[in-house]
Amino acid sequence: MPAPSSEMPQDLGTASSGSGDDYSRADHRHKKPSLADLGAAATSHTHTTSQVTELDSALLGKLPLIQLSGIVAFDSVNGELPCAAEINATSATNSPANILASGGRGFLIQGRGAAGYLTQLLTVPEFAAYRMMPSSGVWAAWRIFWDREALPISTLGRDLLNDTTAPEMRATIGAAEAPALITKSTAYNFTGITASLIKHANGDVVATLSGGIPGRSYTLVSASTLLIVIPAGVTLYGTSGIWDNASGFSLGGMRPVTLQCLSDTEWLIPNYVP
Repeated sequence: MPAPSSEMPQDLGTASSGSGDDYSRADHRHKKPSLADLGAAATSHTHTTSQVTELDSALLGKLPLIQLSGIVAFDSVNGELPCAAEINATSATNSPANILASGGRGFLIQGRGAAGYLTQLLTVPEFAAYRMMPSSGVWAAWRIFWDREALPISTLGRDLLNDTTAPEMRATIGAAEAPALITKSTAYNFTGITASLIKHANGDVVATLSGGIPGRSYTLVSASTLLIVIPAGVTLYGTSGIWDNASGFSLGGMRPVTLQCLSDTEWLIPNYVP
């Protein structure tokens, strides 16, 4: 004859018809399953971004901006998580050697690829560099891919690179503009001369046709005799053809003459008849 069971009810589990002869009491209760029993994750669990639907695209373009100042350790920026960082370093470890020579200021972008690759892109006023850390966990050496000091540009060009606004650039260019007039008191050639008007201080000054800037015109005048030398291998073209006196010529005082540089070996003296 079946009797009521006094055993503890079993936990919920896989469905089964059972084999016992006793029957359950009307007020029996089964143990309540926990969230873990039902397959829920613990509150402290983690996911990669790829495991959360559309999280990758939602985070795109939302790098956290952080500040790095004082002693900056480039091997442990933001726990190796993606970020953008403003840098104001007084000293640095594992950085390009010349970052402090640039004032320690710059901007860093750090990214992480799906395979665990880390990249750092660093820009400072003097240079730009990058490096990578593959899945081996060892950073590669920094590679400089832009170096202002290595560029074949003039001092004026470097000053312009330091300017941050158009007015600053215009001011730099204005300050660097060549004087319209210079005075020469000793013999000279035209190397480095950007002025368009040259005054000879006395009749002993000799101008030699070499070193000019192709396409530039120079107007010369002297209160006394104006002396011009035509070096060997240089041709001076005048109104009536090649200048007759191949070694040079002189002009009386206060008679200006305009010379145009065509190339290293060719000059032009337009609209002038000796």
